[in-house]
Amino acid sequence: MEHIDNKEVSGGTFVGTCLVQGGTEKPFEDLSPAEKLDWLGNLALDRKRDLLGTPLPADDDDSVEAHRLRTVILTAADSTINQIIKVNEVRLRARQVDMLPEILARIDAALSASPPLPYKDDKS
Repeated sequence: MEHIDNKEVSGGTFVGTCLVQGGTEKPFEDLSPAEKLDWLGNLALDRKRDLLGTPLPADDDDSVEAHRLRTVILTAADSTINQIIKVNEVRLRARQVDMLPEILARIDAALSASPPLPYKDDKS
């Protein structure tokens, strides 16, 4: 889903249409909650890309505006790095092999072995 028309009216209310999957244009208010979230997520990523593409002010610029811009850009960069770390952790967890079924199968095989495995307290 991508953004087509971005107009704002007073109060920050979005007015315009959005392109949804399948190439259909819909007014934002007619989107399903999932479509709205998808569209807003894409818009947020676009805005973050624009922000992170903004050059940092000169090191010797001690103005309030320069300090504010540095803070905003560095906060966005930190946030992006943290999001990447979280996504990578989820990917790594998904790749882990579940060894429990194999371990249980080996235990079952050992328990059903002939002759039975001796136990420490076994007096026979």
